[in-house]
Amino acid sequence: MGNNYFPFDKDVARAAVLYVLQALGGSVEANRLGAILYFADQKHLVKYGRSIFGGRYIKTDFGAMPEFLYKILQ
Repeated sequence: MGNNYFPFDKDVARAAVLYVLQALGGSVEANRLGAILYFADQKHLVKYGRSIFGGRYIKTDFGAMPEFLYKILQ
């Protein structure tokens, strides 16, 4: 099984980020964006049995954040 049960899909991740940004008027703090993506992915996983965009999550001082977003912000 490995560490990446759901392979990361960068195109879907990009679409998810753009969707959230558009829904929130184009501006959002990185930590809030990370939390929104985490909870959306969590609900999607429970409902459909798979992640929205795959990949892993990183524990930060502000909560869980998708690894790809964390790396972009570094």
